[in-house]
Amino acid sequence: MALVYVFGGSRSAAVLGGWKTWMGEHNSAIMTVVLVVLGAKYVGDAIGGLAS
Repeated sequence: MALVYVFGGSRSAAVLGGWKTWMGEHNSAIMTVVLVVLGAKYVGDAIGGLAS
């Protein structure tokens, strides 16, 4: 996001504002995906640890 601010010039405020709005509206879906990915990683690590 910092790169958008640095290289986007005057248009960056509108782009970042749009991203902020979208993330605010979809916060629960974003968090669900992040937690499912982390959970799958930890379960995979645990199974790998038990198998070795």
